[in-house]
Amino acid sequence: MKIYIGKVKEILENYDNDISCFNARVFTEQSKAGLVLLKHVLEKENYQIQSFIKYNEYHKPMLDGVFYNISHSDELVVLAFSNEEVGVDIQKYKDTLERTKDKYYNEVDYDKSLLHLWVIKESYLKFIGVGLKNNIHEIIVKKDLVGYKGDMVMYKCYDLPNDYALAVCCNKIDNVSFVKV
Repeated sequence: MKIYIGKVKEILENYDNDISCFNARVFTEQSKAGLVLLKHVLEKENYQIQSFIKYNEYHKPMLDGVFYNISHSDELVVLAFSNEEVGVDIQKYKDTLERTKDKYYNEVDYDKSLLHLWVIKESYLKFIGVGLKNNIHEIIVKKDLVGYKGDMVMYKCYDLPNDYALAVCCNKIDNVSFVKV
């Protein structure tokens, strides 16, 4: 699995911005940078972009034969590219995480890093393709596993410079490499 990471501004300046091949709506520069990065990686990995992005009922984007997930926070965008289903989340620590703890966490979570919990739980929800529509309180986080009772998958969590945290979820996590773009 490769995790591509870069700054939104640099991705938009350095790569072809024509993402019409995806027929996707974007609402922010961060979202556009994520798709520009996806197009760049698909071309670099010799994939033929022959189909438009499709969305499941919870709006998880999918491309035929490609397993990927995109996340962005502040000035960074990441793309997890794998040979199986994957979920990724990146977040920069913000005071809002602390203010939202009552809404998204139970009291057991309070003694752990809220930022780590957030990226782990959100990457899991993105892995299963439901986004924040499911009950985040019911997600169990163990040492290397995350999920709902009886349905756990692997995750890895990383601390990145400048107060960012990143988590990736997959059925089997091995050989994770970071590629700076």
